[in-house]
Amino acid sequence: MSTNRVPWSSSDDYLLFSSIIIIVGVLLFSYMAWSLWHTQITAFYLRAMLGQINLLHTSNPDLMRLRFQLQAAQYRPDLVRAIQLYYGLAILGNALKWPVAIVIALLGGLCMWRAAPGRFAKALDLEGLIAVQAEMFPTLKGFVRRRLDRLVTPTDGIPLPADPALTRAEWGARFAVDAQDRYSETGALEAFTRQLGRHWTSIHAASPVEQVLLVAFAMHYLQRRRDALALLGELSAGLADAGLDGPHGPLTPLTVPESVVRSARSALQDKEITNCIDTLCERSGWSVTALMTLLHEARRQAGVLAPSSFAIVKLIDRSLWYALHSLGFPAEIPAEDLHPNPRIEAAGARAHWSEERRHQRPIYIPAVENALAVLRPMPEAQGSSHDPYHPPR
Repeated sequence: MSTNRVPWSSSDDYLLFSSIIIIVGVLLFSYMAWSLWHTQITAFYLRAMLGQINLLHTSNPDLMRLRFQLQAAQYRPDLVRAIQLYYGLAILGNALKWPVAIVIALLGGLCMWRAAPGRFAKALDLEGLIAVQAEMFPTLKGFVRRRLDRLVTPTDGIPLPADPALTRAEWGARFAVDAQDRYSETGALEAFTRQLGRHWTSIHAASPVEQVLLVAFAMHYLQRRRDALALLGELSAGLADAGLDGPHGPLTPLTVPESVVRSARSALQDKEITNCIDTLCERSGWSVTALMTLLHEARRQAGVLAPSSFAIVKLIDRSLWYALHSLGFPAEIPAEDLHPNPRIEAAGARAHWSEERRHQRPIYIPAVENALAVLRPMPEAQGSSHDPYHPPR
């Protein structure tokens, strides 16, 4: 039995066939239209050509003769043939070619004189793109004047607000070693605990940036998306001129403007917002995990609220930003929620938040065992060159 298969037709074959079908269809439609609406089509063309001739106000003998013929043909448009319409259009087009050429030349000169491409064109690099997008998305206004093009992780010390995320080794070397450069579980536990913020009691005890985010997330949960983005945009715009310390970003964390704090506290006069915050955060023991829960449920209730909407928070509270950034989009079934692996700078917050979700109640003792397990050095790596906490002797 032959196993040869008929090859598929090429796109060129389909193109030729489609072209033939289109041409035949156009010809058939034109013939049918002319046959059915001959009188109406002719009357329309006669009126159009007469209107153009009258507009020209010319004494050209050819146009005068054509005008007389068109006026006579208006009495019996059903007797006008297609070839006669073609000749009439040719005579009129020959008379109009110079006026049309002059108009086109004037328009071309106007375009060159006004030079729209030169007047409105701008370099659309990353900074230019941010500036253009900030006109439509106010939440980006805080980054328009910043030139963050020299973000390099410092060799030691606390990272700057805009620095790239620390790796496990970099974070451990800063927060999880003792004076002898040995791994310190106590230091790691203290650092992970700081990622949780303060004990959650109410929104009035939260920090200014936490209050703004709580109100914005509650607005999103209540499907007041425009109000939520307006508040986040006000926060970003209010910090547009703050901390412009160079290409490495601000040297110290930024402070939330008082006007933005007043806007957030004014929104708290709405009982619907305060009830939403109190209800959704009652199972959280810490301020950061309360914000994580509120953001997660707001996304489940009202759709996407992208991290870029509150990206300016990284320059205010770096740890809080990474905790919120570590959340994924909720699934339809809460038990099937999937979240990306958090940065080590948010590992403690994510570990504690996961435990609170699992137990469905606030936990006031840091539950960061999962984060500590990730940070602990492997036994076989201790003392080797691959162990950042136990350097070889």
